[in-house]
Amino acid sequence: MIITFDLHKFSKKSKINKSKLARKIGVSPQLLQHHFNKGDIPFSYIINIADFLQIKPEEVCQILLKKYIKKKM
Repeated sequence: MIITFDLHKFSKKSKINKSKLARKIGVSPQLLQHHFNKGDIPFSYIINIADFLQIKPEEVCQILLKKYIKKKM
């Protein structure tokens, strides 16, 4: 099963500045935007997003799965 997420909505609700997040995880803003547009996100980004939000990676996954699923295939 493939799940895509509405990462733009997630970033707005979580007040994530995507440029700052890109710097934090060591990728270009363009690459991060690419993942946000596709709705997929590598697990390594999940860990860094959790650090950025000061929560556990599991919590990020739970939030995404509960509120931000865009499409299941």
